[in-house]
Amino acid sequence: MPLYLVRWPTLSAALVKAASEAELLSMLDEVGNSEGCTWTIYRGPLYLEFSLPVDMKLNHPEEAKGPIAPDEITLAKIGALRERQMDVAIAGADAGYEMMMEIARRCFPAVHELWDRIEEPSEEKIREAVMTELEVFLRADWRRQNLERSSDPAARLAATMDMSVELARQYLERAKPRGKPGK
Repeated sequence: MPLYLVRWPTLSAALVKAASEAELLSMLDEVGNSEGCTWTIYRGPLYLEFSLPVDMKLNHPEEAKGPIAPDEITLAKIGALRERQMDVAIAGADAGYEMMMEIARRCFPAVHELWDRIEEPSEEKIREAVMTELEVFLRADWRRQNLERSSDPAARLAATMDMSVELARQYLERAKPRGKPGK
């Protein structure tokens, strides 16, 4: 099953494992409108670290003598666990850095170009790069606005359901009446 690298129109990207592009679109629709998303199969380095979103503090670590006992630990900010959340981060290892650079190269080429340089980029150059990356967002917004005026059934469904036109076409295709059995 392929691992897709998805660039959302906003300044975000995702790694999504899906059996097909149709399944990918359906999965993306669970998160948001995928209109303007681009994707490619990702075969680059992968190293993510997952952690529970909890603050753990040792009570009086300077007085610790021997192994830590459970009553020497204080847990705080555990509310995110109630929401079934985890923190995900790119690992600090070489593979994590290589993964970050590969994702930036494919999804955020203007930012990648800045990162790939030896010298420290100025704030002005960073803003220019981010504005370049936002062109994807602006094009997607333009397409969404035009859906409102279209008479195409897929475009109208996409506008009504806040989904991509491609996914709307898939749904309309599935909804077409089929020939009656035995005829």
